[in-house]
Amino acid sequence: MTAGDVYLTYFGGAVALGVIGGLVAITFVLVTRLICFAFMLVLISAEIVLLEVLPSIPARVINLISDRCSAAIAAQKARKARGLSAFRAEPEWQRLGREEAREDATIVRINGWVPACKLLGLPVEGFTKAQLSRAYRKAMRKAHPDLGGSPSHAKAINIARDLIRKQLGWT
Repeated sequence: MTAGDVYLTYFGGAVALGVIGGLVAITFVLVTRLICFAFMLVLISAEIVLLEVLPSIPARVINLISDRCSAAIAAQKARKARGLSAFRAEPEWQRLGREEAREDATIVRINGWVPACKLLGLPVEGFTKAQLSRAYRKAMRKAHPDLGGSPSHAKAINIARDLIRKQLGWT
């Protein structure tokens, strides 16, 4: 390879780098001009809205929108202060308590012999103490809170058993 060939190789590489650098510079200039143009459009649009549209909106509408926005912001701050997210209206413990109270309202109130026997699955007459114990254990397996039942249903079963024991003198 001669000195002229080396010179042409380096010269060709320099020209290629110069062309690539020029293209990058032109692209950079075009992109920045497009960004500036878009920003100018946004500013002109904002100016039009401020000078032309807003003066034509009645003051009471602007005040109404402002009040609604303020109320929404205040409500969100209150939710955040109570530890709630923007999407959940109440905490989990509150929902569970409400469901438990609703469940308590649906439990049959034990106010006599027949409802007590019916709750335990016993005949109204003619059962033994052992049958009462078996019926009580069977009902508690379904109703005990540790096994997925509700505390109020378990309480009703206890009341029914105690009422039957007391009336038969098995206490």
